[in-house]
Amino acid sequence: MIRTSSRVLLPYFLVVLFAVAWGERAWCLPKRGLDLPNFGQVTNSLYRGAQPSADGFARLQKMGVGLVINFRQDPSETALEKCRVESLGMKSLSRNFYAVIADL
Repeated sequence: MIRTSSRVLLPYFLVVLFAVAWGERAWCLPKRGLDLPNFGQVTNSLYRGAQPSADGFARLQKMGVGLVINFRQDPSETALEKCRVESLGMKSLSRNFYAVIADL
C-alpha cells in the first residue's frame, strides 16, 4: 500500500485551486455600464452587481431577469426597490446581509 504525504500533495492542490479561482475570476469580470454598476455574469442564469439605477432595472427586465435580490438594510430603500422591480414584472426578494467580525 502506498501512502502519500499531505506535504507532497498540498502544492498540487494549491496550483489546481489557484487555476480554478483565476479562471472563475476572469470569467466573471464586470461588464461596464452606468445603469448597472459592477455588473457581471456569474453563470448562465446568475448575475451580480451593485445597486442598479431605475434604467438599470429596466435593462435587467429586458435581459430576462426574473428575480432581484436586495441585500441592503435600509427599509425605505428596500420598499422603493421592491416597487420598481415589481412594476417591471420581476420578483423582488430582500435579505439583510452583514458580516460579523469576531474579536480575536
